[in-house]
Amino acid sequence: MRSKKKKIDNVILSGGEKDDRLQLLENNMTKYGCSPTPYPHLSYSSCTASTIGLEAFTHIREYYQRISFSNVDIYAEEFQHIRDDLRNIIGLNDNVDICLASSGTDLEMLPYLFVPKDMNICNIIIGPNEVGSGTLLSAEGRVFSNINEQYAYHKSDKLEGFDEYNIDLFSLPVRDGAGRPIKDEVLLDNIVNISKSYTWGTYKILHSVFHTKTGLIKPTPESLLDLADEHTIVIVDACQFRVSKERINQLLDRGCIVFITGSKFYGGPTFSAAALIPSTLRDIAAYNQFIPKGLNFLYGRELFPRRWKSVDNFEYGESFGLLLRWKAAVFEMQLFNSISKDRIEKTIKIFNMSIKKILKEYPEFVLLSDLYEDAPYDVLMSNSILTFGFKNHMIDYEMSRKIYQKLISQEWLNDDFPYSIHLGQPVKMIKKNSSWLGTLRIALDSRFFVNYSGKVQSVQEDLICRELEYIFKAIKIAKKSL
Repeated sequence: MRSKKKKIDNVILSGGEKDDRLQLLENNMTKYGCSPTPYPHLSYSSCTASTIGLEAFTHIREYYQRISFSNVDIYAEEFQHIRDDLRNIIGLNDNVDICLASSGTDLEMLPYLFVPKDMNICNIIIGPNEVGSGTLLSAEGRVFSNINEQYAYHKSDKLEGFDEYNIDLFSLPVRDGAGRPIKDEVLLDNIVNISKSYTWGTYKILHSVFHTKTGLIKPTPESLLDLADEHTIVIVDACQFRVSKERINQLLDRGCIVFITGSKFYGGPTFSAAALIPSTLRDIAAYNQFIPKGLNFLYGRELFPRRWKSVDNFEYGESFGLLLRWKAAVFEMQLFNSISKDRIEKTIKIFNMSIKKILKEYPEFVLLSDLYEDAPYDVLMSNSILTFGFKNHMIDYEMSRKIYQKLISQEWLNDDFPYSIHLGQPVKMIKKNSSWLGTLRIALDSRFFVNYSGKVQSVQEDLICRELEYIFKAIKIAKKSL
């Protein structure tokens, strides 16, 4: 399929001609502050995006050097290995199908494969500001990224075939105008009110975000399943992948589609995503008489299960980068999978005790996230994303964005601060006098647990506190320099 191999760092983020999220800027990083190759920095950015780790990079570099795609069968076989690995890691049974994609945003197009054409569809998106900026476009079958002029499509263009559906798209926020989380019962009432305006037979696509980029679960999947009828598709957006494999299998058993990614909690290079399709829906898509032809613009045949005869006419894509990104993510998953649940929970609690301790020494910062002291494992994982703000209200959202960029850059580094810092991007959580206040996020990834969970508690506390103190000192320096 290719005669000469490109440099691996170019391949890892290949696809930028169709997706500007994968393009490198002048600083050799993406707009999310991620590099295609490892570099020394403190990484607490997994709620946004992460740079590949050194061990994972070494793993896929060795793989890339020895693999040769002499025909499409070998290419498809390698993607099948990714599915097999995910099946083993999550403990999926053979009745679950897996579709691969670059991101959770891409996956928003897939639910239409489970309904006939010419159908009325009510698609209710939850918290678009807390998932991905292109979600609403993708959910209508539209191009959601800026793409190279060599292609016929442009951003916001509807892909061929999606006009065959009658789509009504609704968007419900998970925070109110002041940034406070909206209660589940209010969200559910809004969903019920929207659904009431549609006659029986309309397909409804309902979303639960599990977790959002600030750690919220809105609304719970169970509450949506209680509203479902035979024409309802419930999607659990678990793209942060801060969820146990037991919970994933429970949701699949109840007929939910579950979205996951390897590039958030698992710290793989951006972007790598998958849709887990339950047995109740997989045959519908596999033999659907109508699949939007334009979907092939973003999805090569290799990204769908072999048994899906409905996409046999699709061409194979040039998804080398996605294959390498998933290889790296699977590597990280396998490392994390060897850590016991008890050690994970203990490390999260130690981290949260440490950040409370450090914040007492830095009273100019305030923790904005709720911390769960006694909660089930899935909710406890919400504590792996912490949002903090500045008590000085002069530091607004735009100022926090500048601080975020400053921390990533190499400009401020010196002998006392030898490492740059990649945090989670600022979010709009608190509004005062019509202005959004400044925030930053600290997000733990699987590498954090691999590095710290095997150490005794006193050593964990010492190492974690040192890193947190380094981060808050650096923020103060970055703030002063602006």
